[in-house]
Amino acid sequence: MIHNQATPLTFLEKTIAVLTGISLPLIFIGRTPMGAALIIAVLLYSFLPDRKQCFELVKGLIFTMPGYLIMAVFIAWTPNITASPIPLESLETIGRSLIFLVCAVLVWSAMAHDKRLADLALKSLLVSAVLLILLAVINLTFLPELYGLIHFDGWTITDVKSGFKSSASTAALLIPMVLWVGWRFKGPWQLAALMVTAGFLFIIYQTGSRAAMAGVIGLIVMAGLLITWRQKSWKLTTVMFVCAVASIWAILYWLQSTRGTPTNLPFELYLPHWLVDWHRQEIWQFALSAGEGFRWFGTGINAIDKLSGARDIIPGTNAGVLPFHPHNWMIEVLVETGIIGFTAMITAIAYKTVTMIRDYLHSGDNALLCAILVWAVFWTSSLFNFSYWASWWQVTFVTATAICLAARSDTTHD
Repeated sequence: MIHNQATPLTFLEKTIAVLTGISLPLIFIGRTPMGAALIIAVLLYSFLPDRKQCFELVKGLIFTMPGYLIMAVFIAWTPNITASPIPLESLETIGRSLIFLVCAVLVWSAMAHDKRLADLALKSLLVSAVLLILLAVINLTFLPELYGLIHFDGWTITDVKSGFKSSASTAALLIPMVLWVGWRFKGPWQLAALMVTAGFLFIIYQTGSRAAMAGVIGLIVMAGLLITWRQKSWKLTTVMFVCAVASIWAILYWLQSTRGTPTNLPFELYLPHWLVDWHRQEIWQFALSAGEGFRWFGTGINAIDKLSGARDIIPGTNAGVLPFHPHNWMIEVLVETGIIGFTAMITAIAYKTVTMIRDYLHSGDNALLCAILVWAVFWTSSLFNFSYWASWWQVTFVTATAICLAARSDTTHD
């Protein structure tokens, strides 16, 4: 059921759309503003005049294959609580992830019910990104004191690059969205999208975030494969292939030429240090070893750093063995939820990815293409960065996905 497009949007509807749209770029000034915008948007949802119709859309999703698979994931995650050294925190993490997903579905339902809300959210995202990226570039180039002022540390010089490092992965994830907004609305929106994309790439370069670079590579590869597959043009295929190879080569060459390799490490490196740093490789080795005794149901969600030996110092260094989390979502989920939980999650991800790709190849809907590329960035960059259970990272992912899928022409299979 789609809202009557002749009826003007109410102030409440516009507020929900704008808050949802600006929430993602707000990460560039902090996680609190981002979270506040989304919390207000979700709370306002309960006052929508068409909330009953929106809720019907939500109910329609529950008894579908994606709905069944998601329920299976949360059920498969539950047994690891019994093995967790911090069972209440593990249970809280599971519940928190479920709440984020439900809130994203609620936002999706409002925008799917009236596509104008999705359009407004996308425009708000790009406009806010222009302003916030400009601010971030100023912080990173010639006015680092401004960063401290924005974060209530006073007019002081701080390590701005480290401060923006986590935001770099969000920048990579938002690239397909801002480019899609420019393509969708044409004119000045295209110029704004190109400017913001350049700003995102500048932030990724300045912070040296290898996780964000991995996300960009995932984006380039997936976009090249899907666009050439659908267009079936040899000329386009050749151009996309050359561009993809050149982009990936440039990134890898830059990494190799700017990253040294340490000597006298107390363990063997399985990958080049310039590609994956030695500490991250050591963390992965320890995590997989620690998980061997909890093979089927895992060590407990968000609890791997509480295992014996995790807080030890690596000989000859001042780095901890596993200070917080494995910095790889596959290893983290496999070790903490076991083979059962990991298999359930991989099945759900694979099913949704395949169905989105199939639907895009059939329909050519660019909203679907954007959603697929957001997924490509998220799952690729998450192989090297934050904990999968990090609240702000999960919220970024599900919110971006909700906006993209709400804007597609056919929302009956979301």
